[in-house]
Amino acid sequence: FFLLTARAASVMSPSKSPAAPPFVRQTEPAAQVDAAVVFLLTTFFGATGCYFVTMAAGSLVLQGLAKPVPVLVLLAWAWLRRGEVCQCHGVWVFYALVVALVFGAIGDVLLEFDLFVLGLLSFLVGHTGYSVGFTLGSRVVMALQLIPVLVLAIPLIVLLVPHLGDLLIPVVAYMAVSVAVCWRAAAWAASHPPGWATLAVPGAVAFLISDAFIGVHKFVGPFPGRDVAVMTTYWLGQALMTISIVVSAV
Repeated sequence: FFLLTARAASVMSPSKSPAAPPFVRQTEPAAQVDAAVVFLLTTFFGATGCYFVTMAAGSLVLQGLAKPVPVLVLLAWAWLRRGEVCQCHGVWVFYALVVALVFGAIGDVLLEFDLFVLGLLSFLVGHTGYSVGFTLGSRVVMALQLIPVLVLAIPLIVLLVPHLGDLLIPVVAYMAVSVAVCWRAAAWAASHPPGWATLAVPGAVAFLISDAFIGVHKFVGPFPGRDVAVMTTYWLGQALMTISIVVSAV
């Protein structure tokens, strides 16, 4: 996946194609971006499919190896486009995205092996990366954007709190940071022209829904289809938030 992503991104990225005539960059930037996104999503969802195959096979080791691959594909792609991201959004926004993806991949492995608290802490750091990145890229408060996020999150908090026990403080702290990611994603989208940056909002909401599925399953009670529901919303959230930062910089 990494070699394939690197080779394709080097061909499709305008900054990596010195042999391309100047008029290609001027007349077809949208086509080049669309091709890069299509390739990214194809590779990304191919990796997610591999995880579900290993899950069906029932091999915990293979699941642990396959689970972080989709996020690592996003990380490799973001790294290859770091020049555009740093130039457009700033170097600290890029590093914040790297932190979010690296700790997301680490959290994937930890949760797969039932290391819940360590996985929670890893994703807490990852969420902080997204929140910081979106804040640095927007630099506006937009307090009203927080209201719909709280409307979405408060019922979940009320549902989970009676069941948290000793994990009350870390779980509530994690949920607070998740709310902050959704809030700052809305500020990020509002601070950029309509287009790719807007994907930060559904991405952050999808990630929050994935967290909700995990919380309900672990603390309230299991429900059928939990693994598919958690992973599809989680990977969708990671992909949309990464695209909102990387592609909006092109």
